[in-house]
Amino acid sequence: MKLNVERIEEDPRPQELGGWAHAAAADALDGAVQSLEGEITLRRADESVFVEGEVHAIVHRACDRCGSQVICTIGGEMDLAYVPANPGGETSREVFGGDMDVGFYAEGSLELGDVLREHFALTTPDRLACDLAAVSVAPGAKCQATLLAKESEEKPVDPRFAALKGLKLD
Repeated sequence: MKLNVERIEEDPRPQELGGWAHAAAADALDGAVQSLEGEITLRRADESVFVEGEVHAIVHRACDRCGSQVICTIGGEMDLAYVPANPGGETSREVFGGDMDVGFYAEGSLELGDVLREHFALTTPDRLACDLAAVSVAPGAKCQATLLAKESEEKPVDPRFAALKGLKLD
């Protein structure tokens, strides 16, 4: 959903998370979005646009470690800033420390789908694994890593090493 930056009010205005938001979240999270909740507010100051709020998504996708289907809750608070891209068609430029927290918009419009993709890129853990706090194994699925760990525990110990079973290292 493209917004004309000049039409964004200087007073904060909330935006509804419609179909555009579900599509952007599914694209960013590489999975089927079951629910998307939250609110984002846009505010303009001169040419800068500030996006604030909180957005959470529940998504079904594969565990990065074992491949089992998992249900993840991803998201959090959003505090992003956008300024106009460099005019003149410059495709690359040196980025300094202060620029790392700022995004860019082009041709006087801000794509809200890109804003939501950036939010989820910033809030998604490096690896989504079954044992993370916000991740649960989907109904009917089994964590393959847990199953493999249990299999290794059940293997009989070689009798020659039985004496070492009680040994504890501090």
